[in-house]
Amino acid sequence: MGDNKKDFGALLAMLLVALAAAASSPTTAAPRMAAQASPPPQAAGASAPVRIATNVDRFYAEPMETLLRRAYASLGLSVEFVSLPLLRSLAEMRSGRMDAASLRSDGFFELNPDMHKVAVPLMTIEVYAFARPPCPDVLEPSSLRGHRVSYQRGSAVLEQIAPPEARLAVNTPADALLNVVNGVSDYALLHGTPALAGLLHQQPLQRVCGIARPLASVPLYHALGPRVAGRQAALEKTLAGMQERGEIDAAWQAFERTVASARPRVQLQPGRSMLVRPATAPSTAAPGSAPARPPQ
Repeated sequence: MGDNKKDFGALLAMLLVALAAAASSPTTAAPRMAAQASPPPQAAGASAPVRIATNVDRFYAEPMETLLRRAYASLGLSVEFVSLPLLRSLAEMRSGRMDAASLRSDGFFELNPDMHKVAVPLMTIEVYAFARPPCPDVLEPSSLRGHRVSYQRGSAVLEQIAPPEARLAVNTPADALLNVVNGVSDYALLHGTPALAGLLHQQPLQRVCGIARPLASVPLYHALGPRVAGRQAALEKTLAGMQERGEIDAAWQAFERTVASARPRVQLQPGRSMLVRPATAPSTAAPGSAPARPPQ
């Protein structure tokens, strides 16, 4: 009988321990389940699009945005393009409201060491000068001294060419040309591809002519702000692969052919994109971009 009581007591003790463990297991399991349900900070932020500042002038938007969308998509990231003046885009990148800038020159990175260069050129631009007729075939950069030179504010490429004492900074390339039309400046400096130069040379604007030979040829790179500098290596690898496969050159060659066949009409709209395609609406604005005005 005494042995039975001992066995019963031992069994009761084991049951009590088991019940206590069962009662405590939901409490310990709940935090574990909650931790699994909550995504890590990186995963939570991955769905937010990368905000990329683009130029107010939308002439080159289509090929540039296509290439950057493709590069970021390979990293599992979506993008949002926002048209901003050059200096404002720099301030927005430093504040963290913008993550990147579409295209910038080596001069930009030299002046702003806190910005990070994705060291694969996305395009090469040429710098052209425009003046009132008659225009020479060739103009040396040194010849700009003693003259008034309009250019887009914040462009490191153009500031390296225009003498400091000659600079008249404006908001857009169209504004620079309008300064020449209105006699405010002697020269306007614009950068672009041969397609743009061909349009401006072949469709002369009133009281403006172009100097045929470019003043410079400059490669442009994607720029990352401090907040997303950690993506630099991955983007360089992705863009290097696109370059090796010929995707970057193919995009710009297709763009040049499209411009040559579409023959956009030259328009000078203060503060707006300089060109639109005929018989179509102005170029489709990216999310956050200022809409272009209809042809006038």
